[in-house]
Amino acid sequence: MGRFRLEQAAQPDNFNLVPSDVADPIPEDQQKISQEVYEAANILKLLKKRGAFKGDDPAYDEFIQRILQAANVGCVANNVQPTLAANALEQIRSDVMRREARPMLYRYLEAYAVWSLIGFIVAVVLIFVDRWLPGLEGYGWAILSATAAAWFSVAVLRSEVSFVGIQDYLDRRYEPFVRVLMVAVMTAIVALLVQIKFFSIQLGPLDLAEFTKNILSALTLGVVVGIVGEKVLSVTLIERVKKALPSD
Repeated sequence: MGRFRLEQAAQPDNFNLVPSDVADPIPEDQQKISQEVYEAANILKLLKKRGAFKGDDPAYDEFIQRILQAANVGCVANNVQPTLAANALEQIRSDVMRREARPMLYRYLEAYAVWSLIGFIVAVVLIFVDRWLPGLEGYGWAILSATAAAWFSVAVLRSEVSFVGIQDYLDRRYEPFVRVLMVAVMTAIVALLVQIKFFSIQLGPLDLAEFTKNILSALTLGVVVGIVGEKVLSVTLIERVKKALPSD
């Protein structure tokens, strides 16, 4: 027996799954279905807000109706079937990813590529400015390869983006710019710390501390930063700096 009741407003996507007034605990499988129903509906709303269903309201309404049907089957009907509802929700997530979410991901990668190109231009400027400010050429080559490697890394991972994870790729206005900026800044910080020998990076025969004199070392350093990721590196660097500082 279903332990929830479905309350709906005028808009189909404004609904509530309300626990029924029964003293017994709600079965875990019904609780899970209710959580997945809200999760799917909220991500659909977010996708619509970001323009995924622009000009295609019937598709959005279709997905909402399918979610409501899954909710009814999994935790509302007298003879609930949570397993059937879970399979239906998984199919809904797959259909949304294929029909609406992946095109948005490709548009995100396009915006990211534009900002990466701007990062290339800044890097090239640093390379040529080296004529007047010696030492910047290596930083320029490192930033150039880092922005390229970071974009490539995101592009490769696009096939692994989950239904829940797609929300990380919906902001095409600010997020790509911020990511490119973080990659460039992190590359410059890592390069500086390598140059002053705060730590060393040795890849085979290449000593990346030679990036100011060796273009190959500079490009490799950038690739390392771009692929490893600015988030991982930032946490690692903060911990290394904290350990290096004298404690009270």
